[in-house]
Amino acid sequence: MAEKFGGDPIKAAGRQPAFFDDPAIDRLMHMFMALAEEVAVVTERLDTHEHLLAEKGLIALEEFQSYEPSLSDQQARLANHRAFVARLLDIIQQEINKAV
Repeated sequence: MAEKFGGDPIKAAGRQPAFFDDPAIDRLMHMFMALAEEVAVVTERLDTHEHLLAEKGLIALEEFQSYEPSLSDQQARLANHRAFVARLLDIIQQEINKAV
């Protein structure tokens, strides 16, 4: 099946592509790929930050490991986590919306 992908990486243009006979497996694959995409981006960015900081002698690895975020930082992280989970579960939410 040749399906053209493009546009916003969070929302696919048009209908969702189907690769398996069972739509539930397609939904799980969509969730898995969204998660894999997020992890790849975060891993690259973290690696870049750590290398830049180490090259400049600005921070030691131990400082990363012992960091304690402030309350406002914790709240921002929670908001980011919720947005991430919403993106990850978006395909299921679309199915729920269709059923309603």
